[in-house]
Amino acid sequence: MIEKIKISLWDFFSFFVTGLLIILILAAFGLLPTFHFNPKELLFMSSLIFLVVCYIVGLVFEPISNLTFSVIRKLYNRFPWNSKINTLTIESNLLKEIVETKISTRLDLPEKNVDYFQFAKSLSIKNVDSNLFMVFLSRFGLYRNLSVMLLFILPALLAQKEINENWTSILTAVIAVLFLFVLLFNRAQQFFLYSGLEVYRNYLIFDKKELKEN
Repeated sequence: MIEKIKISLWDFFSFFVTGLLIILILAAFGLLPTFHFNPKELLFMSSLIFLVVCYIVGLVFEPISNLTFSVIRKLYNRFPWNSKINTLTIESNLLKEIVETKISTRLDLPEKNVDYFQFAKSLSIKNVDSNLFMVFLSRFGLYRNLSVMLLFILPALLAQKEINENWTSILTAVIAVLFLFVLLFNRAQQFFLYSGLEVYRNYLIFDKKELKEN
């Protein structure tokens, strides 16, 4: 039973790693109860429980992170201050329109209420050998979660007595967290766009190969 369980890159980075980091952060702020285990008797069991808890914590945090990221992304992208993201967005929109037209024509689908991206993803993953979609998507999930975590860490950090009594410490903490947030948030956006572009590009490769064969 256990040997049949498969862990994807998305599961590992978005759930396990995220859950582990959240638990470590909560422990660092003293927000977790202390448990005492007998290492000789319960080492395997406690480790297994810990892994399951990490996964569950990451699983619960994922929709929170996704919603927060989506809201901030809409506000953040109103200001065209990242040329690389702007370039990737333009290419993504262009390829999206081309792929949607091809799929609609091929499958005779209606223009509305159809998730063309899922059609393109299914066909490209199944028919193109070199596919980095999951690699890009898992890295997006990790960077997204890290950037959102920073937003939750900031108020907790400022609430620390050692920091909130010193304006220099407050300013340093805010600047450091915001710098890391922008860095990670931009990386999340890039890999989000990379994952979509990988699907569109691979679909077009598949479509061209099929046309040659026919």
